[in-house]
Amino acid sequence: MSSDETNEERFIRKVDCRFPYGDLEQGFALAREACSIGPNCAFMVMYELARPGRGARAREADRLAVLDHLASLFQHPLARRMVELTRRLIQGERGSVAEGVDAIRAVAPYPHQYNALALACSWPNKWDEVLDVECERIEASWQ
Repeated sequence: MSSDETNEERFIRKVDCRFPYGDLEQGFALAREACSIGPNCAFMVMYELARPGRGARAREADRLAVLDHLASLFQHPLARRMVELTRRLIQGERGSVAEGVDAIRAVAPYPHQYNALALACSWPNKWDEVLDVECERIEASWQ
């Protein structure tokens, strides 16, 4: 681990494709830790809950319980919207491309919330070039 690595970077590396779906208490602890570090970490937990890796044993009820715990702790202007989007993704729902663009644009005013942006980009039921362009435009504006 580099001494230049931030707490946010360490946390994201710790949970990226490694979320402990089978351990509810550890999931709650990671939700608390994420909120203590910053919003991008909380959005990372949401992303992991919404998009478990292939083969992950990720029960919907457990993922929703961790999401509810996170929602009770997390204060951010995007929190309510991203929690609802995460909940719907966990439940297998997907939105239209237009809804995806709307969600992506809602994240734009919050620079460097890359995991919220990734979550918004995951919302549509199909990928579209319009989404790609919007994501790239927003990421470029944050540079």
